[in-house]
Amino acid sequence: MHHLTDYVLETALGQVALWRAQGLFVPVAVNVSPRDVHTPGFAGSVAARLARHGVPAEALQLEITECVLQGDPQRATDTLNGLTGHGVKMSLDDFGTAYSSLTALRRLPLSELKIDRSFVSRLAVDTEDAEIVRCTVGLAHSLGLLVVAEGVEDDETWERLRDLGCDAVQGWLVAAAMPPEEAADWLRDRAQGGVSRQPSWAPTGSSGSAAPMNVRHSSA
Repeated sequence: MHHLTDYVLETALGQVALWRAQGLFVPVAVNVSPRDVHTPGFAGSVAARLARHGVPAEALQLEITECVLQGDPQRATDTLNGLTGHGVKMSLDDFGTAYSSLTALRRLPLSELKIDRSFVSRLAVDTEDAEIVRCTVGLAHSLGLLVVAEGVEDDETWERLRDLGCDAVQGWLVAAAMPPEEAADWLRDRAQGGVSRQPSWAPTGSSGSAAPMNVRHSSA
């Protein structure tokens, strides 16, 4: 898994550097595993990779899951603090699917929380899921975290999330996953047209891209 993470980080940062050279200042999110976080020297290797590509740390967000606290929570916390100390942003992915959710919010240096699609997909038809999302958004905001809803595939869910105060959505409603060249064209089209669903993160991964809820953030 560690070799795969090396490849993904190298590819992602190389693409960000290319986009920046083309005038597209788009950050990118990369999923990392608990094994990566527990590897000695991981924070330093990420910082060195950023420097080699000439990419500012704030252009990279690493997505982790609550499982990162299993095994050696202190090492994980120290590594993540090292990464955020360099300026890298941290996102808690798939929130609500593991037993340590509240512990993760208390211990980890996060800037963003992503609500798992299992709660989002039935938001418009299930009052319990809607209440869970509402409470999660409120809790995250009280801790100063941005909130992203995963797996958004229809306009009704989009509207409900906006009404609940969710900051951004991710899913096929915004855009399908696409190769870098198509993503660059997509980003330029949205930037020129001022479309409200322009993504705040580069559209990579099988679940589609992320987009801000509010029109005034369309140039983010």
